[in-house]
Amino acid sequence: MTIKIAIDLGATNLKWGIFEEDELISFHSHPLTKTTPQFVFAEINSIILDSKTKQKIVPISVPGQVVDEKIVNFPNMKGDWKGQDFSSICRKVFLRNDADCAANYLKSHYKINEGRWLSLCFGTGLGTTIIENGRIIPNLDLGLIEYREQPIERLISSKVNFSKSQFLENIGVILHKFSELFATKNYILSGGSIAKYVITEDDFDSDYNILIPDNSEKIPLLGSNLLV
Repeated sequence: MTIKIAIDLGATNLKWGIFEEDELISFHSHPLTKTTPQFVFAEINSIILDSKTKQKIVPISVPGQVVDEKIVNFPNMKGDWKGQDFSSICRKVFLRNDADCAANYLKSHYKINEGRWLSLCFGTGLGTTIIENGRIIPNLDLGLIEYREQPIERLISSKVNFSKSQFLENIGVILHKFSELFATKNYILSGGSIAKYVITEDDFDSDYNILIPDNSEKIPLLGSNLLV
């Protein structure tokens, strides 16, 4: 029996799960009071030590671009994250963009491996991944595309207290914009805000092919678990 921990670092909340084999047996989440590297590293260190798991490598999904195990950009985090490699963590970690983690999990559990799909993770920002005939195109950060002189992800940020109707209207704006840019009507919607607003496939018209997976808020974490 293999017991391990996986972590999903967000710009608002830190989530982690204990897995037996690949089954999630314990899930935890708490808000981050700070998002600077030093504070986040200390929080992750404490969680790993408290978990008493013995794996040599801890997988972590993160809210930004990662290249060669180093941070390129964390747009919604405080402090200087560029070039951070998490080397002060008590164990070796494996980093991957949270939306890419989500896409990796989704394509192994849902029929989205034909054609072009956009996986959208709704949280503090908007995590985005294109899945092209089963191939993940990583580190896209399409949420930073400008819309009316601001990043389009601002339309859905969990930092704003939208009504459900306004949130859905703003998702519609994003889907329309992305459909124009990337020539697809196929979307997977996941993340904490999809769960918060109880968004379902019935909330959308037939112009789009929408998939909303079970355990929406846990999808990046479940994908993180598959990294090691």
